[in-house]
Amino acid sequence: MINNSFDMALNYLGQLIVAPYFFYSGYGIMERYKSNSVTYLNGFTVNRIFKTWYHFALAVLLFLIIQSFLGNYFT
Repeated sequence: MINNSFDMALNYLGQLIVAPYFFYSGYGIMERYKSNSVTYLNGFTVNRIFKTWYHFALAVLLFLIIQSFLGNYFT
């Protein structure tokens, strides 16, 4: 019984942390867009999407290299 109530408390605490994060990040993007919308949109794909994809692809590549050295192969 204690474990279940502890899990529920962690769930609520997680929601309490994530909701303000989404609010503040969305608010920051909105303010940035309002202040300089044309420049922000023109550089969005290069400055945001490509950099995020690049870091993600690098992390996955390193993960696969390390896993192959350990003998774990993925299909």
